[in-house]
Amino acid sequence: MSIGRLYRGRGARTCRDGKQASPATWHSRDAMKRILCLCHDVSDDDITRAVRAGFDHPETVKRSTGATMGPCQGRTCAELVLVAIARETGVARASLRLPTSRPPAFAIPMGLLAASADDPEASG
Repeated sequence: MSIGRLYRGRGARTCRDGKQASPATWHSRDAMKRILCLCHDVSDDDITRAVRAGFDHPETVKRSTGATMGPCQGRTCAELVLVAIARETGVARASLRLPTSRPPAFAIPMGLLAASADDPEASG
């Protein structure tokens, strides 16, 4: 379903500057914040700021913004983040590799993670 279909017939939205935005301008950069990583609420603007601050590699953008590090491990947002990095750096998307996903090496019992450091049963 296209964005136009999704929002067709709905009322006007308010932009960041308080002006009313018509449905035709909802996709514009000024009309609304574009979230790329839903798990960590990383927006397109966050990626732009990170790249302009010198984090121009997908791995460094990941570490500086938290994008692709949520519960989805980048399955829903990695491609969007890479496209944003490619746009900002001027390199081809095909030349960028996905950031490394590092799940735990072995299963960790939740009780062990939740136990306090003084708990004698936690050492066990």
